[in-house]
Amino acid sequence: MKRKVLLFLVVLGLLVAIGFWQQRWGQRPQENIPYGAVKVAASKKGGTVSSNDVYVLSKIITGEARG
Repeated sequence: MKRKVLLFLVVLGLLVAIGFWQQRWGQRPQENIPYGAVKVAASKKGGTVSSNDVYVLSKIITGEARG
């Protein structure tokens, strides 16, 4: 019984240490960017969007969704 508890504590300690190591020094998670997509940075310039722009965009999205 003591061996099982000791083994459990050792394995638990190793899992915690591995998790800490990965969080601290491991690779950063990759961004989930679809194939062919382009990563675009936002501009700092302020822009305006008219209601007509929103309407046209909604029509484009609806047309793409319908096929």
